Amino acid sequence: MSWSGNIKPYAEAIIPVIREYSPEAVILVGTPTWSQDVDAAAADPLDFDNVMYSLHFYAGTHKEWLRTKADTALGKGLPLFVTEWGTTDASGNGAVDTASTLEWLSYLDRNQISWCNWSLCNKAESSALLKTSAPTDGTMPDSALTESGKLVKKQLLERAGSETAGGDSDPAVPTKAPGTSGGGSDPAVPTKAPGTSGSGSGQGTAGGLVLEYYNENREPSANTISPRFRLKNTGSAAVSLSMVTLRYYYTPESNVEQKLWCDYAEVNGSSYRAITDTVSGSYLAGEGCMEIRFSANAGTLEAGDTAALQLRITNADWSNYDQSNDDSFRPDASTWQPAGELLTAP
Repeated sequence: MSWSGNIKPYAEAIIPVIREYSPEAVILVGTPTWSQDVDAAAADPLDFDNVMYSLHFYAGTHKEWLRTKADTALGKGLPLFVTEWGTTDASGNGAVDTASTLEWLSYLDRNQISWCNWSLCNKAESSALLKTSAPTDGTMPDSALTESGKLVKKQLLERAGSETAGGDSDPAVPTKAPGTSGGGSDPAVPTKAPGTSGSGSGQGTAGGLVLEYYNENREPSANTISPRFRLKNTGSAAVSLSMVTLRYYYTPESNVEQKLWCDYAEVNGSSYRAITDTVSGSYLAGEGCMEIRFSANAGTLEAGDTAALQLRITNADWSNYDQSNDDSFRPDASTWQPAGELLTAP
């Protein structure tokens, strides 16, 4: 099916009928190839006011090449509306591609493009927002949300000016929270006992830095530990991220190699995929923690700005962890919480 041969002629026939009953309503018109060929519509646009053109994407399948098509359409003045998008591949299944999802949402934000996510249902597929066991009374507690549902909800709340994800219960304070250190490779030492807060605000700080975190994956038994870190520079001067070290305290259940993956990072409002030469880590068996470091590629954290990391820790053989015995595990916190421990370089 082509734009000029099929979709455009149909729209030209149906839009006048709609206008008889709703003269000023915005009309959304689909585009070829499951609403991906918006560049074809831009080359031969409709001659009507208050018309927008549909764009669809699934983060696991559609990447930069589809944004290039959207750039072509936008460059020719075509107004776009993402009437369907998902966090997974185009089948609606597969893994949730958080990094690609956030790249897409950042792109839509920059270009002021509105969107609708697929899908608000409890179907047994990865792109569904609700688990199959979700309540049938219309309530949607965080415990009923899938990984995709939690990601989409968080993004909606942030765009609504709220960072509270509305968890099921108050966040629990762990025995030992992640910490920060300054001073490159020097070991970090706690200035407060584990399980207590840092200075004043009750947030972990080091040289003007405030550390917050939560666990994206909060199942007790899981093959992936998913800490989310956010650093805030509350000082008056920029901080080189290469001088900052983060620690996540946990206990592997087997003696296998520990892996760290950084799926996404945002520094000073700029989003990028954090590849291994930007963020790295190693498991310190004697300390019982994964130590995360930034390279010089990460740059500086300006005064008043933030750096956020989405990390995954796995066993090399992908066996399960028992997160319930991990010091930094917070099963009830579904959004940013203070780290609870103050660490500084000696």
